[in-house]
Amino acid sequence: MKKSYLVALAALALIALWVASGYLFPSSGSGQGRAQDTPAREGEKPFRVRVAEVVAEDFTQELTLHGHTQAWRKVALKAEVDGRVVATPVEKGARVDKGAVLCVLESRARREELAEARARLEQRRLEYEAAKKLAAAGHRARTALAQAKAALMTAQAEVRRKELAVANTRIRAPFSGVVADRPAEVGDYLAVGGVCAELAALDPLLVITSISEADVAHVAVGKPVHVRFLDGRTEEGRIRFVAPTADPATRTFRIEIALANREGRIRDGLTATAILPLKTVKAHRIPASVLVLGPDGRIGVRTVDEDNVVRFYPVTILQDAGRAIWVGGLPERVRLITVGQDFVHAGETVETVPDRDFAHMAEQQDGAILPPRLPEAVRAQGDEEKAS
Repeated sequence: MKKSYLVALAALALIALWVASGYLFPSSGSGQGRAQDTPAREGEKPFRVRVAEVVAEDFTQELTLHGHTQAWRKVALKAEVDGRVVATPVEKGARVDKGAVLCVLESRARREELAEARARLEQRRLEYEAAKKLAAAGHRARTALAQAKAALMTAQAEVRRKELAVANTRIRAPFSGVVADRPAEVGDYLAVGGVCAELAALDPLLVITSISEADVAHVAVGKPVHVRFLDGRTEEGRIRFVAPTADPATRTFRIEIALANREGRIRDGLTATAILPLKTVKAHRIPASVLVLGPDGRIGVRTVDEDNVVRFYPVTILQDAGRAIWVGGLPERVRLITVGQDFVHAGETVETVPDRDFAHMAEQQDGAILPPRLPEAVRAQGDEEKAS
């Protein structure tokens, strides 16, 4: 039994020595393999990126304001005398000239009253002429002459009132425009103040918007403005009014922009965007897909210098131009990394490939900027890295 225990202990001791020998005396073959790991990593090729040369262009900074169109003038034409509507010569939506009749009220009684007033005026005129002759001959007192003259003037005023009442039975357009509404119908009875029709002057047309106190210094009466509508139309206008005081609720200033609208194509109440040109600066037009975040969280782009070393430039987005964006903060001419910018860092040396498709990188589809197509060389390099 003791002999078997000794044999077992001896076997365990030999196994322990054999295992320990692998750590204390490593083989030459295994050491050679490990020594090759570091040179293999140090010898890797620089990361390959696509670059395109971008040159600064003149860019006009713009201020965008949102508002709506409004008629130059819009009035409700109300009856100045009461009466029943006997005619409505125009319909809603009709274009009318100044002086056009929109509603006709019954006027027979008023015409009879006018005829009576005119007869009374003739009587007062004869009485005055007779009194004047008698006074000249000394047969009538001067006070009687004054009374006759006062009676004549009263009769004249009465005729003018009756003539005005008859004229007011025909409600006319005070200016040229479009009949926006005509609530009165034949047979309706209009009291004084009753609405016959609403008339709107649409040429010129106004665009009403507001501007913040931070930007109000950039606008002035007479300054040109581009106005864009939801259907894509663009019209040119000029600022006609800038409020001298701010709205107490919003702290913004009202602006009115006048647009020519001779054909009446622009309607009252449309949503409109006013674009005010400010100043011209140098900027770069680039696809939004090349933007990256810097180490400090700022938005920017990555470029390469003449030695193919990556540089990071923070940028300021000036405008979303639809197919691309305009940015400021870059040198006059840069070599912009268009593909691979998310996989490199500032100070890193890279291998560059010219991006021949750069002109198409900002093409839109359904209003979105398409990402650039990954080049074959970069895709192949990425596949190799995944495989390793």
